[in-house]
Amino acid sequence: MINLGILSGDDTGGKTMKILQRMKDLKIIGQSVGHNKLTEKMLHFQIEALINESEALYLDHFYQQFDLIKQALRRRNHIFTNSLPDFSVPELKQLISLAHEAGSVYQIFVPLVFQTENLKQIKQISGPFLANIRLPNNSEIDLENQFLNFLLFLVLIDDSEFKKADLMTIPGHEGYNLLEVRLVFTSGSVARILFSNQIGPKDSEIEIFRQKKPILRFQAEDLSASKAFESEQNAAEHFQKAVHHNECISINLNHMHQARYILNDIKSKLNYSGNFFPEKRYAV
Repeated sequence: MINLGILSGDDTGGKTMKILQRMKDLKIIGQSVGHNKLTEKMLHFQIEALINESEALYLDHFYQQFDLIKQALRRRNHIFTNSLPDFSVPELKQLISLAHEAGSVYQIFVPLVFQTENLKQIKQISGPFLANIRLPNNSEIDLENQFLNFLLFLVLIDDSEFKKADLMTIPGHEGYNLLEVRLVFTSGSVARILFSNQIGPKDSEIEIFRQKKPILRFQAEDLSASKAFESEQNAAEHFQKAVHHNECISINLNHMHQARYILNDIKSKLNYSGNFFPEKRYAV
C-alpha cells in the first residue's frame, strides 16, 4: 500500500481524487489545496507535514519550489507532477542525484505521451528515426512549456543523447512567424520541427519515419477536457507501476534535464532575451 499526499493549486483537489479513485494499492492520507503565491507561506507547514507522512506526493498544478522538492526526495518520496517543473539545468542535476540516491520515482505528466492512442504507438518506436513535426504557435498559452512538452516527447522516444541543433527563423511584424529547428541525437535520430503562428491546431501533426516500417502519426492538437483527464489518469497508473518497478512509461528528471538543455541551446542560437519568441530578433 502506497501512502500518498496531494498538494494542489486547485481549491478543492476534486479532479485529482477522481483520477486516483480507481487505482488499487493506494491510500490517500491527506491533501493540501488552494496553493498560490498568496497562500504559500500560510500552508507551508501543511506541505511539510504531508512530505514527512507520505511515501508519494501527487502535485496538482502545484508550483514546485526547489527546496521543497529536495526535502521530499531526501525523505525518499516518490513524486508525480501534472505540470512542468521550472528548474534550471544545475538544479535538475542536483535533483537527479538525490532521486537516484533515494530510489525515488519522479514522474512528469506530458499529455501527448499518455494519450491512450499514443501509448500503444510509443512502444513501437526505437531509434534511429526521422520525426517531422508541425506545431502551432499558440499565443494564449505559455510558449516555453508548449515547446518543452514536445521536447520531452522526443527525448523519451529517442532514448539517447542530444547532439546538436540547427535552426532558421522567418520573422514577421509581431515576432517570429516561423521557427524551424533540426535536432540531431547520438542514436542517429533527427527531428525537424516547424513552429509557427501560421499553423493551425488542426494542421499540427507528428510523423515518425522508421526503417522498413509504416509511418506513425501522432495528433498534436490540444486535448479536450475528457481526453486530458483520461491522459492524466493513464500517467498516474504508469507512475504507480514505476513505483512498484513494473514495466511502464516514465518521463523523469533525466528527460527534463535533456529537454531543458536543448531548449537553452535553441535560446542561445536565437540570441534569446525576454520572452520565448522575442520581437525583432534573428537566429545567429
